[in-house]
Amino acid sequence: MTPPSPGAPAVVARVRYAPDLRQPRHADDAIQISLVLGGGLVERAGAREERAGPLSLVVKARGVEHADAYGPEGALLFQPGAAPAWLQRVRERLDEEDAVRVGAAARDAGVHPVYLARCFRRWYGCSVAGYLQRVRLRRSATLMHRGAYTLGRVAHEAGFADQAHFGHRFREATGLTPGRFRALAAPSAPAITARDRFG
Repeated sequence: MTPPSPGAPAVVARVRYAPDLRQPRHADDAIQISLVLGGGLVERAGAREERAGPLSLVVKARGVEHADAYGPEGALLFQPGAAPAWLQRVRERLDEEDAVRVGAAARDAGVHPVYLARCFRRWYGCSVAGYLQRVRLRRSATLMHRGAYTLGRVAHEAGFADQAHFGHRFREATGLTPGRFRALAAPSAPAITARDRFG
């Protein structure tokens, strides 16, 4: 895992290693910090051997050559870091474009679509489609706050197939209809003060 670059969201990835997996000697290009949640592993670095089970913290400096042997249950680890640069670029593209297809994004990133989907869920905690829906919902909320468009135009500008689909997804995500949200979020909506709220 690589350390977060400035402005990149830091994440904690949940990583599962297969039972009895053996990783030959290798070195990581960044510091590695792992919290073992389940299972276990034996790590060998030079003459040193370290056993790690649940609630063990494994720390390796950048460039330390080591080999890993996972136990019969494999291992489940939390590892902080940042998504790979190629995946961060995919996410930025999703933030900017509303009609991105997973296959095209994977091809442009030079990875298989299944690998892209797996990595995206691992690093960002949701599917690519789920993330795109959140982007569209945020965009629609911004447009409704500005108040310049009809709800049909908001749906179109935000990337939804039609107003009915938009309304269903928005209510599912927020508990409010788009019309009710627009009334509450409009700049002209009356604001309550702390005095109004708390007497």
